[in-house]
Amino acid sequence: MNNADSRENNIYFNTSSQLYSRIYEDIYFSISGAEAESEHVFINGNRLPQRFCSARDFTIAEAGFGTGLNFLKTLQRWLKSAPSSAKLTYIAFELYPLENDILRQAQRSWSELKELSEIFLHSYPKVPTTGCTLNFPELRTTLQLFVGDINNEITKVNSRIDAWFLDGFAPSKNPEMWTDELFSNMQRLSCSGTTTCATYSCARIVREGLKKHNFTVLKTPGFGNKKYMLQGIYH
Repeated sequence: MNNADSRENNIYFNTSSQLYSRIYEDIYFSISGAEAESEHVFINGNRLPQRFCSARDFTIAEAGFGTGLNFLKTLQRWLKSAPSSAKLTYIAFELYPLENDILRQAQRSWSELKELSEIFLHSYPKVPTTGCTLNFPELRTTLQLFVGDINNEITKVNSRIDAWFLDGFAPSKNPEMWTDELFSNMQRLSCSGTTTCATYSCARIVREGLKKHNFTVLKTPGFGNKKYMLQGIYH
């Protein structure tokens, strides 16, 4: 199955209007509370509201770009909290990038993000390819999208990462993402004492992978019916 076939056959909206992946047999996000979950797990989980206030240049890397929800929520917080001279670089990895029209349909329900969504979708290609770089001068932000297996694509990155969003499908459904190669490259790109990570997943493979590569990890309260999530800092 080639990439085009994978995209076409992989994605659909189910009867509850939830974006669903046949390959991973899971939804991309819940209709109820998706924005609040993103805020809780990734924005607050990496302490971005406080850190943005004193930022000059800030770099985030996301494993699993999906619908772009975390990107839009980050932009919302960035514009609210960061100094006007600060610049954000957002690096994202996605094996099966969604086409522009599917993203547009998925993002319609996020009313508070409508303006940012329109700016983003205006520049987002119909079908992105790896190394796609989108500049948003009005948002003081650059998006770098790497299309393909994250364990291969991440080796092309040499930027120092300030915060990691680990938002791929769960290890039980997507074990190919959560590998030692991923955690090893996270270690390579992180700065001691300042680089943080957050993920909804508390799976053993995630906890042990992070700890093995010098992240101090804590279980903290999750969102909704998820009892726990993980927050970490690199040492």
